[in-house]
Amino acid sequence: MEVDSEDIQLLSMTMTDLRSDQMENQLLRHVDSLNKPLVNPRLRSSFEQLRAEHPRRFAELCKVHLSFITDVPADFLEDETACSGPRLAGHPDGLANKSTTSLTRWLAIGLLSRPAGLHRPPDDAAQLWQAESLLSLLSRQLQAGQPREGLFRKAGSLLRQRQIRDCLREGRLLDSADLSCHDTAGALKNCLADLPEPLLTSRLLPYFQRLAAPPPLLDQPLAAARQLRGLRLLMQLLPARRRCLLARLLCLLHSLSADPESRMCPESLGTVLGPALLYPPVCGWDAALVCARAVGLNSAAARLVELGPALLEIPESLGVDAARALDRLRLGRNPGADEVCLSLRFADCPRFPDPAGFTRAQLAGLYAAVHCLPESGRKRRLLRRFNRCNGGLAKPSRPRT
Repeated sequence: MEVDSEDIQLLSMTMTDLRSDQMENQLLRHVDSLNKPLVNPRLRSSFEQLRAEHPRRFAELCKVHLSFITDVPADFLEDETACSGPRLAGHPDGLANKSTTSLTRWLAIGLLSRPAGLHRPPDDAAQLWQAESLLSLLSRQLQAGQPREGLFRKAGSLLRQRQIRDCLREGRLLDSADLSCHDTAGALKNCLADLPEPLLTSRLLPYFQRLAAPPPLLDQPLAAARQLRGLRLLMQLLPARRRCLLARLLCLLHSLSADPESRMCPESLGTVLGPALLYPPVCGWDAALVCARAVGLNSAAARLVELGPALLEIPESLGVDAARALDRLRLGRNPGADEVCLSLRFADCPRFPDPAGFTRAQLAGLYAAVHCLPESGRKRRLLRRFNRCNGGLAKPSRPRT
């Protein structure tokens, strides 16, 4: 295709001015598409139906969508237990030493000694039930108007916290008349830290740690949009009970951070709850390593608190793909066990009404990019190639000697 040299040079001069506006508009459209939540009732119903009737296919769909956001190893994509209580990594029998795990977590939150009777933590289901009960009690106390200044930061009474844990362990009803919300918040924080399996599960915990890290300042809108989408996908991969508990906890923390009476910003809540939410179950005894990771993990926990209810939204593209997968399964059009049909693409291929004009614009951008390169042999070779392909439009940057 022959292109006039004057048009090429004129377009190359205007490309620099137009490129920033075009890229900004494209970026905003891309950010909006990433963060668009699912609001269609029919798609939402199909989404929940696929989760209930075909959990394996649902997990595959979420993990493939997650692979568009962050690096996902092949064993994670093929792991069927990634969203159903995975085993702890680093142990040949799949079970961590509960006393070591629990003691490490207690040390991480600053408790130097364990109350009597806690040498063997209860099983995972009972511990989750205790956390749910404490969260419900704390919500009722806050609704009743109890003072909330420094909640989760002020320790409260350790004796009353021990009594709360004993009542829950024995299945007795709690007498909340003499309890403050600080006592309940301290017991809840210790209960979450003492879970045999982390609340975010050992399999998904590294991805929460990676995606919840504060986005870089460079390319902030796109990085924040990708982070929000990735965390939403991870929320959908959590087991149902843990997902509901985490959603209730994050909503409570988000509302607490927005309340000026609490004097607890997301960073403060991330610092006091980071060990219970994002610290690994077995982090070793190297205090320097724990402290080095603590700053980043606490910042990630603060980011979770800051996002709060936004993490509960379902990405619209995921809902569309879930509805398509459900229709294919109903009609028997999905014979391949590993076939996942997506509406997402790794690259967008827009259609232009004027292909020739689009080609000229792209050619002008290429010419401008080559012309701005520093003087080198590579630049001269590119210019010679440009001349051969476009009828001598560009002059050599340096005459041959």
